[in-house]
Amino acid sequence: MSFLKLLALDIDDLEFISAHLPDAVVEIKDIDWLPDEKRFIAALHLFAWEEEVNKALAGRRGHICERHLSALQFDCILAAFGY
Repeated sequence: MSFLKLLALDIDDLEFISAHLPDAVVEIKDIDWLPDEKRFIAALHLFAWEEEVNKALAGRRGHICERHLSALQFDCILAAFGY
């Protein structure tokens, strides 16, 4: 598995990243705001579309639902609702 890092510098970049997270599963306990670092972080479980496609192309049958743990981080956050 290869790793991918994306950086959003403006609203268009943020929309691009958001478009790639439609099936993300996030639990409340995996979201945190670090006020001293002005950082908001979340652990996401993303559906592995590339794995599903690769296995289907290889002729394997059956329902495969694999998720990968990913991180989402926002810097320069001065406040977060609920914290």
